Amino acid sequence: MKTISLYFGKRRFVVIWMASCFFVSTFPKTVFGEQTLLPGGQSIELVRPLAGQMKDRFGDGWSTGFFVDKDGHRLQLFSEEQLTKNGGVVFEGFDQRDVSVTGRYAVLPVVRQGTLEVAGEKPRIEGREYCPVVETATGCILTMQTGEICGGQWAARGDQWLDASVDRTAEMIEKTTFDAKRLWKEFSNSSVHLKLVDVIVANMGISNVMACDPVSNDNHKDYLAIVRQLKNEKATSEAEYIESKLALPAGKSHLTGTKLIVIVDRTWLYDSPHPEEKTKSYIVRGEVVTEVSAVDSGWVQVDYFRSNGRVLRKWIRIDDVRPL
Repeated sequence: MKTISLYFGKRRFVVIWMASCFFVSTFPKTVFGEQTLLPGGQSIELVRPLAGQMKDRFGDGWSTGFFVDKDGHRLQLFSEEQLTKNGGVVFEGFDQRDVSVTGRYAVLPVVRQGTLEVAGEKPRIEGREYCPVVETATGCILTMQTGEICGGQWAARGDQWLDASVDRTAEMIEKTTFDAKRLWKEFSNSSVHLKLVDVIVANMGISNVMACDPVSNDNHKDYLAIVRQLKNEKATSEAEYIESKLALPAGKSHLTGTKLIVIVDRTWLYDSPHPEEKTKSYIVRGEVVTEVSAVDSGWVQVDYFRSNGRVLRKWIRIDDVRPL
């Protein structure tokens, strides 16, 4: 039996190796790109192609991937496994052949790369190929398959996935990502000590959980409970991401308010519509925000969608923007 350590991005995986099986437990711890349009007006965008030392280390591929909805909002895929020098997810590429005939599903080939450390041996890079399935209407990563099933392809009709002549559709498209209720239940009822943030990472991050299970009347209380626990664990960014979505109308993944464009060099962000509530952050000329509400005193509350898919809700001066 060997104990070895695998590093994927910022996370460490301890692997107990016995015969031909292994068991894994987790412990906390100007860009060029290509865009492939999907039938519903959405797209998959791959950016930051590997180059230099990163290419020498991990081979060909892209370090960052986004799902872009038909309104242009971008959701970073596998944001919790962003590629670093120690490893992470490498996107192999994407084209129309990876989309099912109906356009409802897309396979996005990736490699999870990591640094393998074995006692007495020199660390080396190891990778494993996966074929996650993305629901094209929402950007939800439904499943994360690996192995021989990834050698299959979409059939000429319907949403059928064939591995040789074997129908393995159910394994590919039946959602395994936890919804909010199951996420909270698995954490609350666990017989071993878990961190909720680790359960979320195992489901490809909080942005993926919420893409698969948008806020509704049925899950609102579960998300509130998740937020409280994440704050207890000091997982601030995950908690704030959920809170930004809880502020939206139930069932809506994005607001549909007026789009505003910044017309000054910098518009400062405020926690409330008062000058003394100015933050250290600002948005630059040409950026687009979504109006949430306005007050007569010259302020407007807006949502700013960051490149990583997260939403920042703040107040700005109404004179600093105009309708797009």
